[in-house]
Amino acid sequence: MGELAPITKIIPVLVVTAFMVIGMMLHQTARQKQILGVLWLQAMRRLITHLQRHRGLSAGVLGGEQALEENLSEVRKQVFKDIDAINGVGEWMNQHADWLSIVEHWTRLIGSMHRLSVSDAIHQHTLLIKNVLALVDEIAVEHHLHDVPGGSQWRDLLTLAEYVGQMRALGTAIATVANHQDEIAVNKTREDLQELSQEILTSLDSPNYRAGIDGDNLQRILDFLSYVDAQLLKDAPGVEASGFYAEATKTLDQLFKRFDQQLSQVHQRLAH
Repeated sequence: MGELAPITKIIPVLVVTAFMVIGMMLHQTARQKQILGVLWLQAMRRLITHLQRHRGLSAGVLGGEQALEENLSEVRKQVFKDIDAINGVGEWMNQHADWLSIVEHWTRLIGSMHRLSVSDAIHQHTLLIKNVLALVDEIAVEHHLHDVPGGSQWRDLLTLAEYVGQMRALGTAIATVANHQDEIAVNKTREDLQELSQEILTSLDSPNYRAGIDGDNLQRILDFLSYVDAQLLKDAPGVEASGFYAEATKTLDQLFKRFDQQLSQVHQRLAH
């Protein structure tokens, strides 16, 4: 019996050690899953950016602003590259029904663009982006990114960016030469712009939104809303389509820069 005593003392130590090792392995696996989620979000952000640009440029081209055609073609190519990049991150997305539906929707949209009205093209792009944002939310939940400190503030930035992106498309449409003569379309677009402007202001009153946005971006958004009011909501549009598109893009680019910074911080927390 004396020989068994050392063994009986060692066994509990081995059991505890085994549980510790298993716990560490599970923790590492969970951390790797979270990092993979961040990689998908970064790839999705690029896709959203280019889909939003494609929406705005399409509104201009379909409205008669042919000077934007070359930019539209380049952005279209970039969307296809984004899709390939997302497919290359991992198998989970390649087999996801919602993702496959998004890719199919994009393919159909490109094939029918020349037959769409400006308003229909904007609507289809917006619906597509809405579905991408829903998938972004699922990625965050599935990969437990909300469990990371500061792991959800970036989401409100995407919402704000989409509001601004919709305003860019509508503003580009209203500023095209063809739409200057369509009073009904101009008035409807102005109403939509006013509603989006109010949505942004309401969102900015929320503490959650304020927590994720820096002072520079807050002021930039407010300045952009003032610009829209002055150039598009009073009398005849006072800006060309390409000029409005460029101005709105500056606001969006800064919002996405802030998004990238926040997601990079999440990635750094996970990597250490």
